[in-house]
Amino acid sequence: MLIATIGDRDPESKSAPMGPLLCAITLRPDRAVLIHTARSHVDYPANARATADRIRQSVPGCDAKCVLLEIDNPSKTSLLLERMPGILPRDLSERDEIHVCGTSGTPQMGLVLHLLAEARWGVKCVRHWQVLDPTRLPPGADRLTTLPLDRIWHHHDLQEALELLRQCRVAEALARLEPIAGPTKETGRVLDCARLVCRTLLLADAYQRQAITRLNDELQKNASQAVRSVAPRTSSLAEWYLKLARSGDRKLWAGELYARAARIAEADNVAQALVALATASEVAVAAYLKTHRGFDPESISPDALGKASAIWPDLKDRVRDGSQVDGQPSVHARATPGTETARPPRLEGWRNLYELLCKFENREADARLTAVANTRNGIVHAGTSEPSDSETLRRGLEAAAELQTSFGWPDPRTLPGHPHSVAAVAQELAKRAHIALDDL
Repeated sequence: MLIATIGDRDPESKSAPMGPLLCAITLRPDRAVLIHTARSHVDYPANARATADRIRQSVPGCDAKCVLLEIDNPSKTSLLLERMPGILPRDLSERDEIHVCGTSGTPQMGLVLHLLAEARWGVKCVRHWQVLDPTRLPPGADRLTTLPLDRIWHHHDLQEALELLRQCRVAEALARLEPIAGPTKETGRVLDCARLVCRTLLLADAYQRQAITRLNDELQKNASQAVRSVAPRTSSLAEWYLKLARSGDRKLWAGELYARAARIAEADNVAQALVALATASEVAVAAYLKTHRGFDPESISPDALGKASAIWPDLKDRVRDGSQVDGQPSVHARATPGTETARPPRLEGWRNLYELLCKFENREADARLTAVANTRNGIVHAGTSEPSDSETLRRGLEAAAELQTSFGWPDPRTLPGHPHSVAAVAQELAKRAHIALDDL
């Protein structure tokens, strides 16, 4: 028996038989089951009927049947795994010879068909086939070739890993990618680049000097290969993080910290995203005050303190030689008790820095940013978030991006590390590996 999926070019394309028809002509099965979806932009039922007719003509005595796969989205693996088992033949056993070809149709249809056939009838009686595109066929190569099972599993694992990357679940994606071996040279390049992207994002998440150094070394070793072997979005991401790793520019890191908060939000970790967003905004305002107002919050000079105190008399009470953060002892003071006076005066804490910025520039405090600060403090103290925090996060991400652009900086939502860009990278890598990701 031949079991095959039907696509938009069946039964023939430019006089060349496509997957199901070529398999039938070559293998000459007694039966053929042609799985197709409903009519959409292409009349798949008509393609299936035409393929069945051609099989009957080419293989006399072959019982060719068309089977409708009722599914709204044939590119969604989870739906295929739910619907396809019910339409597979039930009168086969391990004694039957079963040929499977999933070349036509969506990549997910073929993938699921191969996996289900292997699971249902076993390795001894199932043979997997692939039919190569005649326009891309190497000289002297056969169009019909066997499809190694490990390549199917690798394809499935790579698809799931890239789906996780698209959702910014980076650590999970890397865990899926690590054990995969590239079955082809092209897939091997995609794997290398996907691992590089995941490791890069995880190292950037750490925001520590040691991690930044590792990031720099990793990118110096791999970025050139990524630039050569993948499409522009992936190259841009590698180049951006290489530049970032080599730079101590707080303005650049403020943008990346915003992107990190957005990635955490995309992965549905609201509490952690709010804390990260407050940190990103604190770094952004501190960098702006230093470069545009001559006020370095980490080492306040007497002159800068005097000028700032003139517009905000309460500032000196907030600074207290760096031993206070938002009215509480700073982490530095708590870590090294009794050494506060040895430090230069400091101003820490998102609310303090934002209030000073508003005083300097006669800004009206943005309630969305104030809510982020208050919610962040509640999360840190209580250790949990509330249902309403999701809306606070959404509005806070908008406000924090607007704040950075008001400084004349690039919109952090356009940076290579933002979820939209990471999703585009995942899609790009999937396309290189001939994988179509599920619609979210």
